[in-house]
Amino acid sequence: FGNPRDTWDYWQRWHEQYMDVSVAPVIQLWSQRPRDLLTVRQEARRYGSQPIVCLSNPAKMTAALWGTRLTTACSLIRQACGASTHIHLLGAGWSPTDVLLYRQCTDLSSLDSITYYLAAQRGERWCSCASCHDTATPWSTVALHHARVLLRP
Repeated sequence: FGNPRDTWDYWQRWHEQYMDVSVAPVIQLWSQRPRDLLTVRQEARRYGSQPIVCLSNPAKMTAALWGTRLTTACSLIRQACGASTHIHLLGAGWSPTDVLLYRQCTDLSSLDSITYYLAAQRGERWCSCASCHDTATPWSTVALHHARVLLRP
């Protein structure tokens, strides 16, 4: 979306129409200000107490570009949404190296990356299991294996 106001409006409408179906809020940042901590604070306060919050990674930002602001953003979210809030980063990493760098941010609870899928579609295999090296294995299965390889402790 790239517009925090629109994201908030969509979230509110969802809750009005489907009250009994829980959906995690997404803290969306302006694409022109992708590391704006004021927006993170405002949006987190707007959503209030939440068990899970997603943080959108705008503009294909690398972990290096976020720097320490990512840790600060997580802190602001937990201050507003709850100390035990699970923070999921949407769009974390555009290469295997970048995903590994995002994993070093211990304030994130989880992350996802399109890298798993793009590499699988290109025919890359990061896993040594027989399933991944079988040409009949669908790329979507290989992508899940990619995620497991990078997310392994």
